[in-house]
Amino acid sequence: MTKNIKNKIYTLVCIFILFFCANAFAQNFFKKANITDIVIDYAGKVFINGEKAVDGDEIGVFVDDGNGGELIVGSAIIGNIADGQYFVHIYGDDSTTPKKDGAMVGDQLIFRFRQKSSKKTFIISPAYMKAVPTKNVSLPSIPPVFNINAQQVGLLNIDI
Repeated sequence: MTKNIKNKIYTLVCIFILFFCANAFAQNFFKKANITDIVIDYAGKVFINGEKAVDGDEIGVFVDDGNGGELIVGSAIIGNIADGQYFVHIYGDDSTTPKKDGAMVGDQLIFRFRQKSSKKTFIISPAYMKAVPTKNVSLPSIPPVFNINAQQVGLLNIDI
């Protein structure tokens, strides 16, 4: 193989890594939740002072861990699916393990918002949440509560 062809292949590989694999190395503020077989999904739009949230901001969802702390059960980067919107898998507890590793039926879901530009994190009060009826899916409760009977819930918009 000539040196010219090797240089072109090397260049193409570098371009591929830079453009297509960048997200694989992106650091999220919220750690990933424990993935279990039990999952429900939440989605919605996020507004800050009436303006659409910036893609790259994050949503983290937590529950009480039973020991005075919190356990992350889901996280999402705003804009991964659509501009200014989030889609988050919220994982339930694996009953085959002794330790709580996900949300349990009836656990209140605590939503947090991380603004990338200011590096500030906010707890999202239920007062800033709005359930939006959506065809063929359950209407989310406010405050949101983990319910395994609702695999998909309607839109839960957040306006901070």
